[in-house]
Amino acid sequence: MSLLNKLFGNNSSSENKEVKNIPWKNLTSIDQLMEIKETSKTKTVAVFKHSTRCGISRMVLGQFEREFDIADNDVDLYYLD
Repeated sequence: MSLLNKLFGNNSSSENKEVKNIPWKNLTSIDQLMEIKETSKTKTVAVFKHSTRCGISRMVLGQFEREFDIADNDVDLYYLD
């Protein structure tokens, strides 16, 4: 596989995966950070800091959404834009 295909993918159907519906919770306030801190004591919590101006961030977000395979009740996902 060429370097460009590794970076940008190719049209091979065997390598393309469907983007799943990820249960993102928008992180919009400082108060939520305190809630996240408390929740993280008993449950896995992840915060994805996305930048709409960054191509790498968009690529990583897409890859995460394609590869994500954890039950909704096992992790809380927060999205910070």
